[in-house]
Amino acid sequence: MRVALAKKVLGLILCLAGLALAFVGAWFGLKVGASGTATFTTHTDGRHLIVVEPGLSARLTTPLTVTVRSAPGSPLWLGTASPADARAVLRAVPATSVTGVDIGGWSLRTSTTGSGTVRDLSGYDVWRTRTTATGTASALVRVEADPPTVVVDGRGKPMTVTLQWTRERWFIQSLVTFVVGLVLLAVGVTFLRSRGPVAAAPSSGRSPR
Repeated sequence: MRVALAKKVLGLILCLAGLALAFVGAWFGLKVGASGTATFTTHTDGRHLIVVEPGLSARLTTPLTVTVRSAPGSPLWLGTASPADARAVLRAVPATSVTGVDIGGWSLRTSTTGSGTVRDLSGYDVWRTRTTATGTASALVRVEADPPTVVVDGRGKPMTVTLQWTRERWFIQSLVTFVVGLVLLAVGVTFLRSRGPVAAAPSSGRSPR
């Protein structure tokens, strides 16, 4: 009796663990797709500069793609600089910093500092790269010892900021997690459906002739 109960409890645990793993694997796999691209987005009103902190790109050994979209034809300026130089020119300037990611909502965590009017920073000589575009601008932050700070000026127009990392093995890992979850679920169901040992038939008490 105790063995049968233990099997039922173990089967229930395996079923719950399998369902959880299968759900996480399927959810993550659908999010990153076959290319293994993780995409995080936030929206801004354009009244602040957008600053992508270098700590984001330093956490992974995968290049980071920063893409900013505004209304068609709206001007955009994007620059990259060393963290120290960026802090120097951004002092007292209203800016929204991208400080992290929220995997649950696939969104970006931001923090707004400074006040006043955004001034044009494109003329400073601290920038490693400068990009002037209309509608869409992007920058590729490669893996390096000193990742840059990315600064975006939407010229007062609302913007959508997207950060992307691509690693093919993320999809493979999600697929493996999904399969392992299904296997655990199947084993758990087998345990739940198994029956205890069959009891022996009672003896009649008569000796055979």
